Amino acid sequence: MAVEPDGELWYGSSDGVRRWRVGGADDVIVHRAHPGRALALQAHGFLDVLRDREGSLWFASEGGGLAQLLPHWRAIRVFLPNPDNPAELPSGRVRLVSVDADADIWLTADSNDGVAQLDPHSGRVVRWFKGGDGVSQPEPKALAILRDRDGRIWTGNRGRVGRFDIATGAYSDVGSDDNDVSFPGTMVRRLAELPDGQMLAAFGGGGVARIDAETMRADFNPLGVSRELSCAEVADIRVDSHDRTWLACEHGVLRAERGSLDFKGIQGTSGAPIDSLDFAPDGHLWMHSLGLLGEFRVDGDSLLPTRSVGASDGWPVVTAGGLVVDGDGLIWVTTSRGLLSYDPATRRIASYDENDGLPSAEFSATPPALMSPHLFAAGTVAGPVIV
Repeated sequence: MAVEPDGELWYGSSDGVRRWRVGGADDVIVHRAHPGRALALQAHGFLDVLRDREGSLWFASEGGGLAQLLPHWRAIRVFLPNPDNPAELPSGRVRLVSVDADADIWLTADSNDGVAQLDPHSGRVVRWFKGGDGVSQPEPKALAILRDRDGRIWTGNRGRVGRFDIATGAYSDVGSDDNDVSFPGTMVRRLAELPDGQMLAAFGGGGVARIDAETMRADFNPLGVSRELSCAEVADIRVDSHDRTWLACEHGVLRAERGSLDFKGIQGTSGAPIDSLDFAPDGHLWMHSLGLLGEFRVDGDSLLPTRSVGASDGWPVVTAGGLVVDGDGLIWVTTSRGLLSYDPATRRIASYDENDGLPSAEFSATPPALMSPHLFAAGTVAGPVIV
């Protein structure tokens, strides 16, 4: 057996590895084997547990060799699909994750097998809409997913936005605005709940719809050249402290005032595609484009650059799935080549991959979702993670 510095006791047993907090509640967690699965124990019986001087835990199994648990295992929590149990997480690359008011994680995957709801505390998974017909339930081929403040599930499908009421089982969707202008026949790539409770949907290929959460009445703005705007393809949606909506798009940034769908271009960016954006606690805006992380101060209808982090600073030339700024002001960026972080106070850049406990260094091409000031959820090709 081995004892952690915080008093947790690890010991082997005939049915897995057990973890118990000495002097705490009588709650013993059993980590069971899943032979053949990556990042899992490969044998059921364990003979010994050892903690080395660097903090790693080593488990000697009966017939399954040695297993190592890295010292910072609590910093990254991994959830993997189980192909042998269709009731668990869907297989395939995670397309998008969102977090609801209860801190449950909602996700869609490339398997197009409905929506999964994950309780990160218990690991319990609930699957939704696997047999959805688009009439009584959403179709299973959803990309965007969001549970609103009233507990309803919103899905983004091809050319339509759906709302499912968990309490009543009622489903309704909308595919055009109040002027009978049809939404684009492309997938909804992003959903965001605005401060007034309305839903904002961004479509692949361009355009955004604002939908009344109660009546499902909608307004649509195609963005782009028809509205004399530089871009229309939305990569990320954020709301600032003044309840203004910001869009990251293929040629910069757009912004609309509270309650408005009239987006305007914001001056101060290079015009390059913006992968993602987020606001720091000090109100500054951080954005990422190919190989460049930038900090800006909002000045009316313009952005004034205050910091740039690029290749000369050690920042890799990669595109980002998204970025979040945590409660301490650290910037976290998910990419196809791992997780990056930047500390503005020390200018330190750090990178994380499989050697740090990630199931895969390849993150989804969609933004992570903040769960609390110091926790966020993100998707990878192997499954969702919490950092």
